[in-house]
Amino acid sequence: TGPTPNGDFEANIPGSSYDTLGDAKFIYLPENGVYDIKFEATDQGSFDFKIRKFENDLNTETILYKNVPLANTT
Repeated sequence: TGPTPNGDFEANIPGSSYDTLGDAKFIYLPENGVYDIKFEATDQGSFDFKIRKFENDLNTETILYKNVPLANTT
């Protein structure tokens, strides 16, 4: 689930969705799945990655990976 090389978006995980707000990107996934998350760098720099778990519309857990370094080959 996410952007494709031609600028469109795909949602190949049933029940998932992808959204953007400014520079932020959001992927919403069903809670009953097991997921592998992969990133592909297109430039050098860093990014923050946050995972939030919701139960009954309340944020019950947050994991933050801050300033993850990127290189063109990452």
